[in-house]
Amino acid sequence: MGDAIRGLLSDSSSCHRPRQLAAAVAVGLLCGLLPKTSLLFWLIGLLCSTLPIHLPLAAAVCLLGSLASIPIAELAGHLGVASLTHPLLVDIWYGLDRLPWVPWLALNNSVVHGSLLIGLALLLPVYSLTRLGFVKLLPDAGSGEGRHSDPDFLHSIAASVAKASP
Repeated sequence: MGDAIRGLLSDSSSCHRPRQLAAAVAVGLLCGLLPKTSLLFWLIGLLCSTLPIHLPLAAAVCLLGSLASIPIAELAGHLGVASLTHPLLVDIWYGLDRLPWVPWLALNNSVVHGSLLIGLALLLPVYSLTRLGFVKLLPDAGSGEGRHSDPDFLHSIAASVAKASP
């Protein structure tokens, strides 16, 4: 089973290191929890396409997260109202709302605001837990992860470095 998952992850994208897979799960969950009609969802989705993460996994997690967003919409609405009306935070939200383009993000919508808060609160724990899981699932991919940030880059400049050294 592990070999099949490893093969699927490595065949579907070149970004299949544990940190890239974990980031895909975390950002995919954040996108999945946001209402799909908000500009914020589309901007985060666009940001995902520029990040070096496993995009097919992020899209799959976004779809699954969308299923979870329906039951938590009421909780997100209550959390959004509490945040938007909190006396210590009201000036911050009014200040942000006066900035250009920020009102288009619909942060004054309680469900969008609450969903963003829930997604941001889950971002780091989901990343940490899934990274541990992917390191265990893909032990060979995680072994050299800390030493070199991009082995393909190191291989591509090896000839240039050899010519420059005396």
